[in-house]
Amino acid sequence: MSDTSQGAGWWQASDGKWYPPHLHPDTPPPTPPPTVPPPTPTTEVESYWAQASSPEPEHAEPVADRIDQPTAEWSTSATSSPNASLTTTWSTSTPAPFAQPPGLQQPTPHAPLAPPKKSRTGLWIALGVIGVVVLLLAGALVGATLWVRSSSSNLVEAIDELNEQALIDFSDAVEAAGPTNCLVDGIQDDGTGDYEVIAEITNQSGERSDYRIDYELFDSQGESLGTDYGILVGVEAGVSHSESTIGVIDAEVPWQEVQCEVFAAVRRPTS
Repeated sequence: MSDTSQGAGWWQASDGKWYPPHLHPDTPPPTPPPTVPPPTPTTEVESYWAQASSPEPEHAEPVADRIDQPTAEWSTSATSSPNASLTTTWSTSTPAPFAQPPGLQQPTPHAPLAPPKKSRTGLWIALGVIGVVVLLLAGALVGATLWVRSSSSNLVEAIDELNEQALIDFSDAVEAAGPTNCLVDGIQDDGTGDYEVIAEITNQSGERSDYRIDYELFDSQGESLGTDYGILVGVEAGVSHSESTIGVIDAEVPWQEVQCEVFAAVRRPTS
């Protein structure tokens, strides 16, 4: 607007003022530029991701602000009349809340995983080994106890027998008439490690008698291993009797290789 014309096309209104050509009532409004619609997505998922991947306009407000706050739209219209007033229209609208994209599902929360259980195989194996060792030790202890008791019992019996034989007086004994013999039958089980010798006699005296038999042991080479004797008590008349004697000759060679020879036998009547 001006008090004077500013060039071609300016026109004077009823108020005496000059206005530019585009404000003349007969001037048509400018043609808006053509709008090109965006490509239509083929699926809902593609539509969602197309909207999500579109660039944000410069100086755009954060998404959270656009969601949480209402948006304002305004328009201004003016009449071609110089006396017309500008009219501004405001409208507010609240956008829909952010929705889950189509085709996607909300992940299902999972319960926390329980810690793996510790294997007890090694523990059971260790306990089994310990149990076997305990059983073996217990068996060895029982066996040792029985052996000690057996050895002690045999030793006591041998001592009793020796004491009994020691009481027999062979000072008035006579030479035995019956056949005699001896043999090595193993190692004594009393723990001494001496040879076990069995003496044998046949009583031909006609009365119950006690016998003392002296013998000598030899190895396979004929070397003497020592001399000893055995006492047979209460042999009935006319009976052949054999009995293991309590010898004191150490087992220096295997007993299977030892030979026994009787070199003397005497008899006395059993008292």
